[in-house]
Amino acid sequence: MAFLHQSQILCQKTAFKIPQQQSLFLQLKRLSHLVQTGSQVHLISDFSQLDEACYKLINLLRRHNQLTIWQISDPLESHLPKKMLQANLKINSLKGSGFLRNKRQQKSYNTAATERQQQMQSHFLKYGIAHYHISAASPLLEQFNANIQ
Repeated sequence: MAFLHQSQILCQKTAFKIPQQQSLFLQLKRLSHLVQTGSQVHLISDFSQLDEACYKLINLLRRHNQLTIWQISDPLESHLPKKMLQANLKINSLKGSGFLRNKRQQKSYNTAATERQQQMQSHFLKYGIAHYHISAASPLLEQFNANIQ
């Protein structure tokens, strides 16, 4: 109880700053400076901001460390349901973002998402980076056990 009381007092005296969201590039750059050579590094992200500069930093991390990629995704990121009120959905993470109003735009979105995922997987495979995909639609423990075995 004394510990809880002390921590409550500390929280009241200390002004906590909520960190602003930083880009994936800045986080990878910071990580590349902090991690010691030969470390085991696990990157857990949705990789929605992955670009060529990020690939370069990931490759730099891979050269000097044991790197594992854990990609977290939502099924909506790869395929939109056919019956959806598309006027209420705004997509920002893919090129051509905006409101999806017809089947052609929906198909274009699904194609872009699939191509992006394939490009990411082929890059990691090319450089021998362990890449695991975790879906928000399935129980985490089951996926983790399946990926580890």
